[in-house]
Amino acid sequence: MGVSGVSYPCVLFKTQRMMNDYTADDMRYGDMPTSVLKQDFGLHQVSHLVEPYTLKRRNPIPDYRWQRGVYESVLSMAGHRQDLSVQECTDILFNEFRQYSRLFTLWGPYSHLMGKMIDHMQQNSGTPFYNPALDLALQERILEDKSSEGPVQVIRKTLIDFIDWERKELTIVGKENISHYVRSNTKLPKFTGFWPIFDGTKITVHDIHALHIRLKFLQINGNRFHAVVHFDGQDHFGLDVNDITHSVYRYLPIFRVWFVLQRYERFGFRPFLSNLQATVDIHGVKLPK
Repeated sequence: MGVSGVSYPCVLFKTQRMMNDYTADDMRYGDMPTSVLKQDFGLHQVSHLVEPYTLKRRNPIPDYRWQRGVYESVLSMAGHRQDLSVQECTDILFNEFRQYSRLFTLWGPYSHLMGKMIDHMQQNSGTPFYNPALDLALQERILEDKSSEGPVQVIRKTLIDFIDWERKELTIVGKENISHYVRSNTKLPKFTGFWPIFDGTKITVHDIHALHIRLKFLQINGNRFHAVVHFDGQDHFGLDVNDITHSVYRYLPIFRVWFVLQRYERFGFRPFLSNLQATVDIHGVKLPK
């Protein structure tokens, strides 16, 4: 009885975390009142320009009653009313959000992504986000990892080891061996390190939430093979409780504004899924023992 080969495309790897996971904490929105934001997370002063909980502008209005009316009338005439609508308040917060993000998007082909993703969040549709630059960033990250634990190196090694070289095919058993090895030995792509802090990829993606790796094509000639491997990644453009209680992030104004825009019950701007993909050619040679 012969050993059957796999049909393509075939799945080599899936993260335990699911795609389209709208139940994750970082996908929640509008779920926290003022008391929780202040008492549990210390988000008392969020903005330098507005008080989001009272919908008031943070202008230098004197406390002296006889001066207050003069200042308020002047500011009102100048279009700087003290009281704001929800939309006026959130518009100001989103502008602050953009200003703070510039520290993390100083240069490179991905520096425009954060602005586009903030715009998408402000539109409040909650629909998934896609941009070709995300695909380019993922492919670059995969290809530049030359370590023995990088996905390209691991997949190349396992294909060499588990291809049925006599039958010139990958069997189902061989595919299962590859899947097990990939799961146990691969360092999945992440946007970490020094440069991603400033090129826009760490703030927009950082750690991919879910990843699928598929073998789309495999050609075997003699002792050589050519494989086409497709990566489907997905991240969440949203903050969870761990983000806002992080020892560093909790003090950065960008995360404080972002968290309140997303989680405050009066605002509730929806986080969204960010989809990214990459296709990589892998070549390998089985050397004689």
